[in-house]
Amino acid sequence: MNDTLIIGFGNTLRGDDGAGVIAAGRIGKANPAVDCLLLQELYPETADAIAGRRRVVFIDAAVGIDAFSIEPVAAVPGPARPSSHSLTPAGLLRLSEDLSGQSTEAILARIPAFRFDFGEGLSSGAGAAVDECVARIGSLIASSSGRDRRDG
Repeated sequence: MNDTLIIGFGNTLRGDDGAGVIAAGRIGKANPAVDCLLLQELYPETADAIAGRRRVVFIDAAVGIDAFSIEPVAAVPGPARPSSHSLTPAGLLRLSEDLSGQSTEAILARIPAFRFDFGEGLSSGAGAAVDECVARIGSLIASSSGRDRRDG
């Protein structure tokens, strides 16, 4: 198991909603040593895949933002019986920590989304933000790998 897990989620058949999946897939192809999950939505079962990792990167499309952003995610209690429709990155992180007894560093990469009509493909704004996401998360992975080799 690798130290870093990338989780891209969204619906690739609804325009920009698939931006997280597209970005995570590109990151996975460029960084074969990193594990990637491409999901339509977050599932409680995904907590097992997070457990024992040093870092997890969630990537999702976001409405109401104009630029790509990265923010830390802190584990927060979720619903008593989480379902995929109500699960957030913070809730999934908490579920993983409850199951494993270990904390995991987590970040959320948010890609601005503008179009959600039926069909594949991204708007130009979301496409540019996916490019930025792939570059910035790729740099984060590369710099982290260098530190891990020196620390080990």
